[in-house]
Amino acid sequence: MPFPQSVQTQIDLISLHSQFTKIQADKSWANPSEQVMIYLIDGRWEKALQVLTALPYNGQEISNLLRADRGKLWNLTTVALRLNPSRRAMLAWACLMLVV
Repeated sequence: MPFPQSVQTQIDLISLHSQFTKIQADKSWANPSEQVMIYLIDGRWEKALQVLTALPYNGQEISNLLRADRGKLWNLTTVALRLNPSRRAMLAWACLMLVV
């Protein structure tokens, strides 16, 4: 039984958004905070931590990113934690957000 058109439209939009964030996450970014933001949005928690720890100056830039966040990353993180509360990388990002 096919979905109603309104539901199918939402599914198509979610699929399109997923494709877009995957393309963005696979790109090479000059700015570490942009790379971290894209990785977090795409659910690549471990890769985002790798960017954070790769170079000493990344920490301040990413701290600024987290300070500037208006709650979008926090909401994303809390929802992800509800789905998988034992994933260490997500817990690390939640702790970092709380500290910042």
